[in-house]
Amino acid sequence: MAEISKFFNSAPGDPRKYQSADFADYFGNVLSTGLLHTNELPGMQVSVGTGLNTVVSPGKAIMQGYAYENTTMLTLEHSLPEIMLDRIDRIVLRLDKRNQSRYIKLFVLQGEASENPLPPELTRDEFIYELSLAQIRVRANTSSLQAQDLVDERLNENLCGLVQSLITLPTNQFQEEWDNFFATISLETDNTKSQYEQEWKEWFENQQTEGFVMQDELKGGNIETVTLQYRENVVKANRDTPARLVLLEGRTEIQLVPPFDSSAWFAHNARISVNENDNRKAEVTFQAAYGQTGFGLIPVETGKTYDVHYDFTLPSSATLRFRVSEYSEGDSIPHTQHDVTESSGVFSFTTSSNTTRVSFNLSDDQAYSFSINRLLLAKSGQEPSLVESIQPIRFPAIQVKDEEDNLISQQSIQSYFYEGDRLEWRNGKPFKITNQTEIILNGELDWYHSVGSGDQNGYKVLAVTNMIDTTAYDNANIGCVVKYNGEILNPRGESWTADAIQIGSNNRNLYVSVLNQDSGWGQGYKPTIDEVKAFFNGWRMYDGSSGQSINGVYNRTDGLNKRWAYRDSTGKLINSGTGAILPSLPAPNNSKWQPYRFIYQLGEQSVIPVQFFSELKLNKGVNHIRLSEGMVTREITTPHVMSEFVYLNRLTYPNSLLKNKVFRIIAIYKDGISETIGEDASHNGWYRVFDDDALGNERLTIARKNYDPKAQYTVDYLIMPNNSALTESVKIKYPNNIGSIVDELIEMNTENKEAMQLTNMSLIEDSVIVEEGKNANGSYIRWANGLQMVFRNIPFNVKTTSPQQFDYPARFTEVYGGSWASNSMSTIVMDALKDTVSGAQSSSWIIRTHSVSANSDPNYQSISVNLFAIGRWK
Repeated sequence: MAEISKFFNSAPGDPRKYQSADFADYFGNVLSTGLLHTNELPGMQVSVGTGLNTVVSPGKAIMQGYAYENTTMLTLEHSLPEIMLDRIDRIVLRLDKRNQSRYIKLFVLQGEASENPLPPELTRDEFIYELSLAQIRVRANTSSLQAQDLVDERLNENLCGLVQSLITLPTNQFQEEWDNFFATISLETDNTKSQYEQEWKEWFENQQTEGFVMQDELKGGNIETVTLQYRENVVKANRDTPARLVLLEGRTEIQLVPPFDSSAWFAHNARISVNENDNRKAEVTFQAAYGQTGFGLIPVETGKTYDVHYDFTLPSSATLRFRVSEYSEGDSIPHTQHDVTESSGVFSFTTSSNTTRVSFNLSDDQAYSFSINRLLLAKSGQEPSLVESIQPIRFPAIQVKDEEDNLISQQSIQSYFYEGDRLEWRNGKPFKITNQTEIILNGELDWYHSVGSGDQNGYKVLAVTNMIDTTAYDNANIGCVVKYNGEILNPRGESWTADAIQIGSNNRNLYVSVLNQDSGWGQGYKPTIDEVKAFFNGWRMYDGSSGQSINGVYNRTDGLNKRWAYRDSTGKLINSGTGAILPSLPAPNNSKWQPYRFIYQLGEQSVIPVQFFSELKLNKGVNHIRLSEGMVTREITTPHVMSEFVYLNRLTYPNSLLKNKVFRIIAIYKDGISETIGEDASHNGWYRVFDDDALGNERLTIARKNYDPKAQYTVDYLIMPNNSALTESVKIKYPNNIGSIVDELIEMNTENKEAMQLTNMSLIEDSVIVEEGKNANGSYIRWANGLQMVFRNIPFNVKTTSPQQFDYPARFTEVYGGSWASNSMSTIVMDALKDTVSGAQSSSWIIRTHSVSANSDPNYQSISVNLFAIGRWK
């Protein structure tokens, strides 16, 4: 048959009959196979249920033109595991076109048990086609599945993927002009920045006459650079504008001050409450007049300059006295004292020729509570052997709020910066330039017990293979290992001692000596590889036999009654609850346990890409900017639904918990759309709850009637930070008008000819249209790089000065500007509109005219006006 057409109604004598395959073929030519989604957030998320069950959330899919929808939380059961071997199962969505089947359903695709298990292959033939939603490792001899063993595969285009349009729509004249502009940038790499700038401005000016984006704003780009200091800053911007972090220099803090829970600290008429996540921060309560706290004598060198970095949060009535005292050897009375009067800052002093020790003291003659945010004693060039801890700047974060304390934007860099490290932009992308690196020494590495030298008196030598890249390692600087409690482990001498390290001269393995009291292994006990890995995951072994202490060591030769414990935030050992089974998960991190870290110097400078989380924006007017440390993450949630309320991140309901302790929840999204968060139960939606039932500082609650069980909820939140050096300052720059925004875009893409050649393809990819459409409010175009333009023709009433509002055809997340134009060139119309004031919001244009005195012509009660706006949709 040469020509095929469908679908038409039947007529007398001319029946038209169609099979389901005809409809599937039609839709299969229009839409690709995959999951249907909203803002690239699909449904059908797989989570771990109780026992050996996984649960699939509601969602929709199209498979070779056939439609599928799951309307409820659907539970799938996995088969019992093998006794000795793990396996990997897949959760698949299966299209079966065979006559006996004719369905799309969810199944568990069981893998084969093996020492090195692989996920099962998907079936994709003429009749059966499978999409993999997730894979999960089913561990040997277990009765439950673990969330950390689940791998989401929905966004992997080779295994699943999202539904995409298979139709390429023709573009209009405006799109052609935009494409020509991009093609010019990507191909004519010899053009100068000024030429690009002129082309952009000429193109943009041709799109408008006299709208709210004024011509002056396209001229004389004004880029402001501001240095942000640690904690609070105030910056005033002339317009809503994006900002860019341009300068950050790393910092290494070598700490002499002992942690607050050390026996060196004392308290008189005072109580110290140590921060659960950082034992260098504390809440202090002076319970009566003349309360005091401090620490005893710390060894120092004579004639050396030391810096004291301090930061206290005090009540307004406080008169805290902070005193640093110097002592001579053997003396109990200080010979020199330094009083500090400010609540934060850096105090420097040089020890005298007879000073060998110093002490700190905090006191007041009244009762109150205050916070110690930072108390650091350090010396430039300090040898690690004399310190308690070493920390870089970890995950520097910037938070912007308006004058009403509403969050405008938040950005964090997902990396750490030691002394000498710096942030640098290359070809419009951020990189960390560094001469050193840090490796987390956890149970995922190839550890083993070093036989021979491994069993020493009171400690064991453990090793991890292939730790050092021989081409990048600086042989002159072996580096150091930071122990779980912050103590520094240094290179061994002529012979081994406890808490020391060594780099293999031939194999580049890393050797670490570990005290038996730390590991729980007795003098003659030889740990297995898995037991060594468990130790570096935070677990301590002990003898669970009757009469044995959890604080003791394991010396049995029969291998029976092994038990495992972790350290809580007070240092107390807590039973793992797994019996003799080795825990598979890492132990909880807190102030008493942080993973071992290996820090060493690189042989050559390294350039490492860094990831920024979220975009930094300033509002027009006053912005309150806080510079701190912390990491922001985005996570898909599984709220816990009860009869009247729905809970998120509540300890009572473990399935509702986020993966990390929460410092602050920034935003929550329903199917990709941001929802407001209230501060109490009066809010008609999600609201914050601050109590001990939250994992971290806060949790969220919503009335069940306002919760959509079919929607997917995601959250952005700031993770509770671990120990970190303080980010003393960074520099940001931001454009103050449209012209400077243009300058910034051009600068990012025309730094040099070579950069342009390298980025030609990415520019072209970014200029691809991903969506365009029309509705009652006009038309819109969206590009892959986040740019959006919207258009609308309106009847504009020129006989009123009242503001007139017109909705956009599509929402913006950020609006750069816009314009209006009219086909009428009547002097009456132009006079009426010449002082028109237009404002661009996230959802609508606001337009009004200043005067109606010239609008007497009855033909111009209402005129046709074309509106335009440009900004970002993501």
